[in-house]
Amino acid sequence: MTWRQPRPFSKPFRKLIPSPRSALCSVIYNIAEVDFPERWSTSVQEVADRLKAQSEPAVISGLMALKQIFQANEFGIDEERDSLNHLVDAFFPLLEQIMAQIAQSSSENQILMMHLIAKIFYSANNVISA
Repeated sequence: MTWRQPRPFSKPFRKLIPSPRSALCSVIYNIAEVDFPERWSTSVQEVADRLKAQSEPAVISGLMALKQIFQANEFGIDEERDSLNHLVDAFFPLLEQIMAQIAQSSSENQILMMHLIAKIFYSANNVISA
């Protein structure tokens, strides 16, 4: 009997393993679905601080967290959405500034950040109009 070298995971199997980014998004979504806004007093400020940061990875993580908060609560009943309406008022001017900065720059994360902001606007539209 001969021993073979173990092969690395094949490409289809690698797709089954979630990336750390998608796993973190799932965690934020699940927590926001259950705990937002009652237990998120400091977390919303932390998201705002990340969006105001100068580094792209911090801004991207803030955008991803904000997207998960809106998506977790976009189809809730009216009483549950009141806190999300406050987030719209608080974050949309900041998102507008970020979008203007992105449009004037050329970075490798430019498209990802624009995509995240568009998804936030889309989810918030469901919050406002529903």
